[in-house]
Amino acid sequence: MYRILAAADEVRERRDQLRCPTYTKPELLATRPTELWSWDITKLKGPTTWTYYYLYVILDVFSRYVVGWMISERESADLAETFIAETCAKEGICRDQLTLHADRGSAMTSKSVAQLLADLGVTGCPLGVPFAAAGLERQSVFGGTGGDAEISAQLSGPIRQPGRCSRMGASILSVVQP
Repeated sequence: MYRILAAADEVRERRDQLRCPTYTKPELLATRPTELWSWDITKLKGPTTWTYYYLYVILDVFSRYVVGWMISERESADLAETFIAETCAKEGICRDQLTLHADRGSAMTSKSVAQLLADLGVTGCPLGVPFAAAGLERQSVFGGTGGDAEISAQLSGPIRQPGRCSRMGASILSVVQP
């Protein structure tokens, strides 16, 4: 009996079930400069035990260009907000021109940064959108993970990028090493 029903396409699940569409993983793609930036905060070892510094970095995904960087003694949403605002102003970003990708760090998901992005007209990536290349791009700037770099200078406050630089590894080390 089932062979006859199967031949006539009459055999099916008796219960009505919802068929979910095939899920496609979202992907971020930059086709030109200043369209997609990725930013992160990296913890750097200091000269003594339990001394750490935080490196804030924004990269242009299309050109792999370091758009801005800052070194601070602490990680905070206020510093991140100021850093993003200054970098967008320096680069002349217009409303609805830029998408800014970030991972799920505390400073990156803070309310003040989200409000700043809305005020600047910058599209923030949804938290569920993975971007595997972002970490690799940030790591390629240092030639490693970035967390193993040691800083031997005492910082009194945030150090901001004095000018633009295409590769920042040597520039950062020249700023923070004696």
